[in-house]
Order: sequence, then structure tokens, then C-alpha cells
Amino acid sequence: MLKDVRIHLDTDEERQGQRERDVAALIMQNVRRNEATFKAYIPSLVGIVKAARSQHISVLINRFGNMNIVDYNNGRTFYGLHPNEEIRAQYELKKQHCTYSALTAPVSAQSTTQSCAQTSTQVASSFTDVLSEQPVYSSLLAQPPLPQKADVVVVLGVGLGEHIRMLIENHDIRHLIIYEPESQYFQCSVLATDWRPIFDLAKDKSTQLYFQLDNNGSTLVDDIKELSQHNPIDGFYLYRHYNHAVFNCLEHSLLTTSWSHLEKNGLASFLTQYKDAALPAWSPVVDISQYRSTLTDDPQFQQNIDAFSHYFPAIAKEFEDFKPAYWLPVANSDGQVNIVSKFSLSAWFSDTRDDDAALNLANFVSHPNKDGLVLGYEGEKLKNYLHFRFVQQAQKILDSTKEEAGTLPDVIKSMILFGIGPQLSALSEQFTIEKLFICEPDRDLFYASLFYIDWAAILTKVDTSNGRLYINVGDDGSNLFKDLINQFYSVGPYILASTYFYQAYHNETLVRTISQLREQLQVVIAMGENFDHARHGIAHTRETIIRDYPLLESKPSGKLSAVDKDVPVFIVGNGPSLDSAIAAIKEWRDHAIVISCGTALMPLYKNGIVPDFHAEIEQNRSTFDWCSRIGDFEYLKQINLISCNGIHPDTCALFKSTYIAFKEGESSTVSALNILGRENYEELQFAFPTVSNFVINFITLIGFQQLYLFGVDLGFIDQKKHHSAQSGYYDATGKEKYNYQLENNTNLVVPGNFEKFVFTKYEFKVSKIIIERSLAQVKVDCFNTSNGAKIEGSVPLPVDYILISSTPEQRLATLDTLFTKVFRPAAAHVNYQQIFDNKYDSQLLTTELTEFATLVGKPFDDINDVEKLTDTQKELLFKSYVNGHSLLFYYLYGTVNYANSMLSKLSYAALEPENKLEKLNELRELWARTLTTIIGEIHDVPYLYDHVSSFSYEREEVFLREKIFGLRVHSCLSEHDTYKLDILAQKRSARHLHEISRQRPADATLVVRHYDAQVFEQVKANTQDIHNIILVSTEHRLQDLQASAAGMNITYVFVPPELNLPEQQESYLSGESVLSHEYMTITNLLKACVLYRNAVAILPKTYYVSEAGGMSDAVRNYADAVYESMHAAEHVIEFPNYWLVPGQALDDRENVLDELGNRGVVRAAIPDRQALFVATVNRAKALVQLANYNKDWWGS
Repeated sequence: MLKDVRIHLDTDEERQGQRERDVAALIMQNVRRNEATFKAYIPSLVGIVKAARSQHISVLINRFGNMNIVDYNNGRTFYGLHPNEEIRAQYELKKQHCTYSALTAPVSAQSTTQSCAQTSTQVASSFTDVLSEQPVYSSLLAQPPLPQKADVVVVLGVGLGEHIRMLIENHDIRHLIIYEPESQYFQCSVLATDWRPIFDLAKDKSTQLYFQLDNNGSTLVDDIKELSQHNPIDGFYLYRHYNHAVFNCLEHSLLTTSWSHLEKNGLASFLTQYKDAALPAWSPVVDISQYRSTLTDDPQFQQNIDAFSHYFPAIAKEFEDFKPAYWLPVANSDGQVNIVSKFSLSAWFSDTRDDDAALNLANFVSHPNKDGLVLGYEGEKLKNYLHFRFVQQAQKILDSTKEEAGTLPDVIKSMILFGIGPQLSALSEQFTIEKLFICEPDRDLFYASLFYIDWAAILTKVDTSNGRLYINVGDDGSNLFKDLINQFYSVGPYILASTYFYQAYHNETLVRTISQLREQLQVVIAMGENFDHARHGIAHTRETIIRDYPLLESKPSGKLSAVDKDVPVFIVGNGPSLDSAIAAIKEWRDHAIVISCGTALMPLYKNGIVPDFHAEIEQNRSTFDWCSRIGDFEYLKQINLISCNGIHPDTCALFKSTYIAFKEGESSTVSALNILGRENYEELQFAFPTVSNFVINFITLIGFQQLYLFGVDLGFIDQKKHHSAQSGYYDATGKEKYNYQLENNTNLVVPGNFEKFVFTKYEFKVSKIIIERSLAQVKVDCFNTSNGAKIEGSVPLPVDYILISSTPEQRLATLDTLFTKVFRPAAAHVNYQQIFDNKYDSQLLTTELTEFATLVGKPFDDINDVEKLTDTQKELLFKSYVNGHSLLFYYLYGTVNYANSMLSKLSYAALEPENKLEKLNELRELWARTLTTIIGEIHDVPYLYDHVSSFSYEREEVFLREKIFGLRVHSCLSEHDTYKLDILAQKRSARHLHEISRQRPADATLVVRHYDAQVFEQVKANTQDIHNIILVSTEHRLQDLQASAAGMNITYVFVPPELNLPEQQESYLSGESVLSHEYMTITNLLKACVLYRNAVAILPKTYYVSEAGGMSDAVRNYADAVYESMHAAEHVIEFPNYWLVPGQALDDRENVLDELGNRGVVRAAIPDRQALFVATVNRAKALVQLANYNKDWWGS
């Protein structure tokens, strides 16, 4: 199957370019001539002819000077290397046996059998095999030759049109009917073929041409009937040019039944049998009469079975007496094995199988496809994780090089081979593959390989070279991902950086399987554990167990009665279709258990629906922000939270009660269950990547039998309407709060639940696949009311069709069972903290980390030292894991794998050895510094909670509503600024019981001032016990200010120079200034009135614009000044939107919370200039920021 376009092109680019220039003139000439030709003969097709020059399927000139068809979307050609020769070979075989369908009564079954038997005997007297027993085989060889004169010939497929020319030149045909479902193929014939001589000759021979474009032949019966009404015909010849579902089924039907059967029953029964889609459209042309079935006494087969019996006995047992269902291994008189379809007799290989395989392999060797699954991080939410700071810096080192684009190395670290072909033998002979993963989804094809591949030699070589071989046979993709990821984790996921992907053959099914696998690997690796995730997950899990939260016990379904399991569960996601389902949820709310998923809680709140459970899955603190943004903490206290272990303790505290289920594979799960006992608790296997996955896995595991999905869209019809319009993704006017389409690739298309297709993104596509697997594990009725992606295993159900028989009383009784029997607190919870600390020795952890740091600190003297380091790091991790008394493995496994991945990837960089060694040492030093930071953080705050935020400004406003209550502020600002501060406080306050005035309130506790030369004298003159908040420009140094105001009760709020907008907006858009305007200043001042306690200084973070990520000189000067200003502070606290210099030491460094719901992290100093900013934005996002600013905000 030599269809990769690179095989067809001349390796000499100049020579190839000249061919293309030469043929371009011929193509233009053909188009002009063909426009005139079709205008004269078939005017209705002129429009399609004119559109022939701008399609993704077009023509190319190959290295042999032959025209071919190429699909530029996938880089595959239609024909092989010699299109005209291949078309001619097909025509010659059709001349010998061309399918004929008589319109009158068919030949009797007996006579047909006799004819077939006679033909079979003539071809090969020894035929008593499976091939000769196939009805389609016997019938094909019984078909008559294509005669010189024929009333009707039906051609299935135009292709380049060469076979049509041959038919018209060599035969006298009255009616030639041509079906072509892909009009672009016809247009390619317009580019490559001069149709004028064909039409002129047809006219001379009185041949009527009927082009049925965009028609797959499904109208054949009606078309033949119509033709026979006007022209007396007895039957017709069928010439199938290429493989297509309807083409192949039509031929199969006519060969194995009769015209009357086709008229009566159509193709439905044949389409269900059809599996030829595994073949390309144009399959190799072979004379099937020269082949016989292979026999299991074949020496190659027996030798392979013996080898598998030794190395993979399960495979040997399955295939020793295997009977292929669809693809038959056959052999010619020379013993060369081929594979043919029982359905169409289309062949898998050409008669030059091994030569073709050698070309295929040579192409791969020249252009090896190494996977790029080691992902960086482009998001904002987790960018300050230590792991992702390391990722960003490591990626810069890698980006400064280029990965080796040369040939396949002699020693291959890792390879995934999709599909099995004859090139596997050569691959094994010519290369040493340390880790080979072979995936063949079709059992028939694997069975056939036992006759033509020397598996014994391959298995022996793997064994003697201490290699690793994984073989996955017969998996349609449903288990492939899990099996492969387990294999990679067993050898170290970093090997993915050095893994080559080789697709031995090409078909759409295999392409989809590989694409799906890559998507899943990308999502899972991107979501995979790293130091920060493991650290926070372990800390959160430890805390939730100490807090006595009930845990999902083992075998929960046995604790529910049949009546309990029959109570429906409403799983409510935040898809756009939720808005149209609210009424139905309200109507049936008391009859079903309602679970809101993630951000769906806000739409439910706005519609007065209190769910029984709210579900969250993310362990970072953004869940706290999303839930808090609802703005009604009493509402949250009516709801129970369900989540995986690792959920943030702050989020848990918002709800009535919290119920926890362990998630399989998490470090926090394994480390906890090592203490609690894995046999005592369930572990969710399908609880990723979205909260809907968690809930469906959770609910089906418990045993509920009826699931209703609302708003679990996982896709959208309109890319601007990606979530419920009532959710936190939109403002009060229905406008997006950020460009979701820009932030996420939402251009993927999947089948819809009610629509034909919907848009989606990678995460949602994987979520859909995982839900389908989750549903396949259990017997459950899942009704999908969502107008999004189609979910296999669910039944599409419009909301108006919902009918529920359970009663409110049954629902309440089932909830009681859940609360009392399905979940229980850990038996060891009283002493869990002590048990945990005894189990995982902190001193041992310190010793192991020090050993790690010492190892990584040693410079590389040679390229080979890289592999020694990666192997030793892996060994140290697993040694600690086996010992079982340290958290080293759990903390470092993910980040070490990433470090190893980058080191491995850099080893393949196209650099001179000396330069490569220098770059490798640069990366190693970065990793060593990261390890030093990890050691310090674990030592200082061993069980730190996550502090990531999302939409923190909106969450802060919720807290401000209450915190402003009773505020008494004496303003020494201007009258206008005082008015604005008071206006803002009124806008933010739930109850207007505050006072901000230039006339000092009698009970004032705060004074707000601008910094000027007299400010300290004014503070001294204030003899009352009152706190001063001073707005000061960022150009001032904190150390100098403190020296001038020793003993004074002051909090400084540092603010950048304000931009006069919109006049100065270009300064921000061009990256020459940071974002700062009046509203930001007044807002930061109001927040300071709440945050001032124990605050010497507050430094709000801001934004700057950069398309490439770098800082302009002006922004860097600003950052340098601010960084130096704060440098003298003994320690600082980082909050999501600001830095705080505390006045006193903190007693509890693990739990630093402010008055606005922010969680902070104590740091020795601000780590770098970038940490002074909330984010870097591009110009497009900056324009949105500026558009959202209303200069007259205080008056509106």
C-alpha cells in the first residue's frame, strides 16, 4: 500500500519542481479543452468542470512522470506508483471475468454450482480450501468475459478516467453509465485527462455516456429500470473500479444473489457484512484465480506458533486453530502469502509484496515519525506551579535547538507499530528496538501474519537483546489506551519523548484509532501528576480524612435495594442545552436525585433549584472561587458535596457535608490507601477528564439504574454558546467573559446527539469516549437529553419525553441509605495524622531528596551519562516506593518523568556533540535548581494547600459585600476621589451601612491618603489610634518608606502610574506600559480597607502585553523598580492578585487566608519579575480589557 505521497515524489526537489512546472501547462490545457468538451456534450457538468482547480483532492505528477490523484488533507495518493499500469492490469482482469447481471430469471443454483466447480477445477485441481468455498469466489470465476459488444456497462468510479478510455476504445457499448460519489475524483480526471477524444470516439461508436456524479450507485436499480423502459436490454456488465461500501456491496449482491433479489431487498443486509473499509479505495490488482488458501501445516505458521507458545502462550492458544472471519490468508504457486476479503476478494498486498514493504519501510526510515507527546503548559491557571515553571524554562532550552530530522537511528529506544505488515520482519532485522509496542486491531490480519512473518526470529531477538515487546491484538481501541499507558508507566512515561509511531498500513479505522489514542495520551499526560499536583493532593486528602469526611466504601451497589437503584439520577452539566432543560429539571426535581456538575451550580441557583449533591473534580482552589461566585453561602450550606479525594478543603467547607470517593492511580489515593487498606474502598477508574465523567462513574459504580443527562453537551452547535448562558462564563448581558474559542481549540467535529454534527474540543472529545467506556461497564439506562455530542451507550431523549415513576418518598429513603450505608468515615480517622506521619518518615524523605539533588548536581561528561541519570533517577524512585516509608515516589514521579523526557528529547537534538553536551548540562542544572526549590518547599511547608484561583476578582467582590459592612473611613483624598471611593463601596456593599467621608467619622478606624512630602508629618499629627492606608507610586522603595515612618501605623498600597484612557491605550497595547487606570486604583484602595490588618505593604499584580512572552524595556524597568522596592522584605505572601508584606511573623504558614477569600503562600521573596503580574496578555485580549473599561464608571 504505497500511498504516502513522499514515496511518489522525486527526492531531487529541483527535478520534481521542473516536472510540476511542465505538467502545469498540460493541466491548464486539459481544463480549457474539457470545459469546451463538456459544454458541447454534457452542459450540465460544466460548473463542476470549472471548479476543478481549487480542491483538497487534486492531481500530482510522480517521480516516474505519471499523473496520480492525491488527497492533500492526509498526504495519500489514490493509485500506487504506476497508475496507468495498474489501471491497465485491472482492465485486463475485467476482460476475463466481468460481473454480469441478467434482468430476467437467474441461472439455477445447481447449474451455477456446476459451472463454478468446473471453473475451479480448471484453475486449480487441488482446491478444496476455504477460498474456493466462498460463493463470491466461485461466482466471480464463473462470470463471462467482457464482450466486444455490450448493451450496458455500469462503471463504479471515475478515478483518472483511464479505464473509461480503454472501455470506449476496445468495446462497442451502447450505454455506459458511470457512478462517482466523490466529485473531486471526476474533477481530477478533468485535470489529468483530455476528454475530447473519448467523447468524440463515443459519438462515432454511438455510445451514450451517463455521468452520475455525487452518486454512489445506490440509485442503480431505479436507473436500470428507467433505462430498460426506453431501451430493450437483457442485462448489464458491472465494472467496479475501486473500493467503496456501496460499490462493493452492489458487486457482492450481483455475484451471490440475483437482480430480482437486489430489486426486492436492496443492499441493507450486505452493508452490515461489509468490512472492506479497512482497505484503501484503490487496492492492489491481483489475479485471484492464482491463489489458494494457506494451510496450518505450513512450516512458517508452525514455527511461529511454537515461538508464541514459549513467549506468549495465550496468543499461541488463541491462534493455533483460529478461523478467520473476514480476511483470508492465501498463497500463490510461489508460496507468496496475500490476504483477501471474503466479501469482495480485494487483495491486501500486490504480487510484489516484499518489494512494496521495503519501499514503505525505507520511506519511514527517511521520515521517521517521532511522537511529540511531551507537552508544555500554555494555560494561565496553573502557570505558577513549580513544575510548570520548570516546564516553561526547560522548553526554552529545547526550543533553542531543533530535534533531529534525519533518518531512523540504528538503536530505537521505543516504537509503537500500528498494524502488522511484511515490513515488520525487515524492521526487526535492520534495527535494534529496545521497547516495541505492536497494536493490530484485526485478529484476522494478525492470524495471516503468522504465515508470512518470521515471528520466531523477532521474538528470539527481543529476548536475547533484553528488549521489551508488547502485543495488543483484536482491540478496537476501547482498551488500547489503557493498556498502552500502563505499559509506558511501567517503563517510565518519559520514553514517550523517544517513541516513534509507525503505521504499517493505512485505513480510516486505524487512523481514527491512532488519532483517538494520541488525543487521550495528550489529555492524560497534560493532566498527569507532577510535584505540585501530588503535593497538594496528598495534603488535601490527608486533611479531608482528618476532618472525618465519609468515604465511599467497597462494593457499594450491594448496599442499595432494587427500589433504591431504580430512583433516577439527574446529572446536570453546564452545556448550552441546560437552559432549555431547566423547566424539566424543576418539574421532576422531587422525584429524582439531582447532581450539579461543576459550573452548572450557578444556573441551578438562578432558577431556584437546590440539588441534592454538587460535584467537583479539580483539586486546585478554583472550585472554591466558582462556588463562592454564586454569592449565597446559605444556599451552598443546603447542598452536599461529592468529589474525589484531593478536593480542596476550602471548597469542602462551603457545603453542608462532603462525601469522598478515591480516584484510581492518584498519588494521594495510593499513599492514603496504603494506610486505610485498598480492599476497604472503591477506586474510580473513569473519573476524568471532566466532572461529568466523575459523576457517571460514581453513580454507576454505586448501582443506580436510571441516569438522565442534562447539559452534558460535551460539544456545541454555536461556538459562541459553549456553556449555559446563565453560568459564570457570561456576564449579565449574555456576553462572554473571555473568548472561549480563542482559549480552546473548539474546531473539532463529532456526531451530535440530536444534530448531525457539533463542535467540540479535545478534552470534551476524550470525556465523551471515557463516558462511553464507563457506561459499557455496567447495565444501565442512560437517557441523554443534551443537545451536544452523541454518547454511545446513551439514548437520545427530548426533555418533553421524560416520564418518571419513582416518588419523592423513595428519593428521600434512597438518599438516607447513601448517607448512612454507602459512605463511612475512615475507621482510623482519630489517629490518622499520627499514623500518616509515622508511615511516611519526613527525615527519610529529606535524605532521599538530598541524594536525588546530589545525583542531578553531577555534570555530564559524556552523552551516555544522560541515560545513566534517567535510569538512576527511575531506580531511586522505585526503590523508595518499594520501601514504602517515604513520599518521595509520590511527590517526584511525574516531574522526574518530565525531566527525563526532556533530557531524552534533547539527546536527539541536531547539534554537534560538544554543543549538545553543553545544552544537556544547562537542562540538568535547571533540573537541579528545581529540585533544590522542591526540597526547600517541602521542608518549610510540608502539607501546603493549593492556592490557584479562577475569576478571583468576582469571588473577592462576593466577600467585599459583607466585609464593607460597618466600614468607617476618613478620606484625605480629594473630594472627587473620595466620592469615587464611596460610590465604589456602595456598588460593592450588600448593605449600605458604611461611611467614607472627608469629614472624619467619630468612630473612624482608617485614614486613606495619597503619598506626598508631608504625609508622614500628617500621620504623626494624628494622635488617635487609627490605621493609615497610603497610596504610593511603585517607584518608591518600601525600605525607604519604612525608615521614614518608624513606629507609625501604616499600610502602603503600591500602584503603577495610571494611564489616561482611552488616549494612552496604545502605550499599553504596544507593551510599553503596564495596565493601570483609575478604577483599578480605587478598587485596590477599597480592598486595602479590608486587607490592611498585619499588612505593611500591598502590591497589586497587573498585566502587560506581549505577543512573544518577552518584556519591553519600559515594562522591565517598571518590574525592576518594583522588585527592588520589595527586595528588603524579610518574607512576603503571594495571593492570586497581589503581594503582601506582613507586619508580623505567621504562626500557621500552611493556612494563610485573607478577608476576601484568597489563600496565600508565604515566600522568602518575590521569585522573579514575572511574578509581579497576574498574566501576560496578547493584543487581542488587551483590547477586550480596554473595551470593558468604562471611564465614567463612577457615574454610571
